[in-house]
Amino acid sequence: MQKGQVMLLSVLIISGAVLGATAIAGLLMLYQVRQATNITLSMQALFAADAGVEWELFKLFKSDIVSENPDLEIKMTNNTCVFTSTDLGPISEGFRLRSIGCAGGGASVTCRPNSCPRPVNRAFEVVLEAL
Repeated sequence: MQKGQVMLLSVLIISGAVLGATAIAGLLMLYQVRQATNITLSMQALFAADAGVEWELFKLFKSDIVSENPDLEIKMTNNTCVFTSTDLGPISEGFRLRSIGCAGGGASVTCRPNSCPRPVNRAFEVVLEAL
């Protein structure tokens, strides 16, 4: 009787250890797959943030073109959003620009000003200091 109970108990312990190791390995694989799919979204968000920086610098240095065409604006068509904020103080203080690119989510997710509803965000910050 005693030998049968020990054998049953050892089988249960070994099975539990194998099940736990399998669960941990599956979770780690899930994180790896999620990271691999987020690389493309990360690149989209990075390029959207770069487009925001380029746009704000264009508006800063080519303000005459922007004032002639007030309807010029960044339009993203690949489910990405870009938000920019500028802090243009006196010339002696310089210029600070922050651009956030957001990517991912479905086409039904709408981008609202100053909020990023997408799961992947990347940002650039540019500081131009006065001499």
